[in-house]
Amino acid sequence: MKDLKQEVKKIMKKNSWCVLSTANSKGNPQSSVIMYQSDGNAIYFTSGEPALKARNMRKNDNVSITISFDLFPFFLNPYSCKNSDWSFR
Repeated sequence: MKDLKQEVKKIMKKNSWCVLSTANSKGNPQSSVIMYQSDGNAIYFTSGEPALKARNMRKNDNVSITISFDLFPFFLNPYSCKNSDWSFR
């Protein structure tokens, strides 16, 4: 488990973009791509006070953050795949 925590901290520090998902008072989700900084223990970002994500977080501090990272050592171009292999609509 310690190795996993160290890997997550490394990913958090290495990246600077993430998707922040919040929910409004009716429970409807809202996601924003944001820039952040991290020391590996916390994620820091700024937002304008009237922004929807900020308003949502004032009412409901439960959020979800997704940080993209390279899982495969290659890039899959979906437009180079045959239609029988992938379905993109």
